[in-house]
Amino acid sequence: MATSAESAKDAASQGNPSTKDLVVSLTDGGTKNSSSVEVTIENMNPEYTLTFLKWDSPLDKSSLNSGVFTIHDVANGDEIPSPGIKVSRILPPSREDLVEVRPSSSVSAKVELKAPWIPADGREVKVEVQGQWRAVWPRSKAQVQDEELRATSGDDVLKGPFQGEQMLQLAL
Repeated sequence: MATSAESAKDAASQGNPSTKDLVVSLTDGGTKNSSSVEVTIENMNPEYTLTFLKWDSPLDKSSLNSGVFTIHDVANGDEIPSPGIKVSRILPPSREDLVEVRPSSSVSAKVELKAPWIPADGREVKVEVQGQWRAVWPRSKAQVQDEELRATSGDDVLKGPFQGEQMLQLAL
């Protein structure tokens, strides 16, 4: 069975950009006794720069509380429910809300798994990430037109689901 990275590489070799070219992965935040994860979004397309709106993505500052991250207790398998906050946004998005990923490159950010609803008692959890790309443009951030940003739509705006390649297990 092919991984999402292998599937994205196959799709990218076809030449047409797609949301499947953006592969999301999680790794341990890197510091001992830290309840953080490193989120990496890799553009598997070797030809196209992809620019995405970070709203509701793993790089959104509200992603932990909005349901982009799902946390399961390893001991009993139960999901630790997030508040599922819906964020009201000022439209249109600003250019600072866009993230550009050059061909065959990646962007990363650390996400602290700290919130009132997340236990901090050392328990083992599995973390996964999934959601919907709100808008992805197959070009650089500078080439995204103001009218496309206002509408987060257009003839070549891509939308689609994302899901991390695997769950990450760590202690909170």
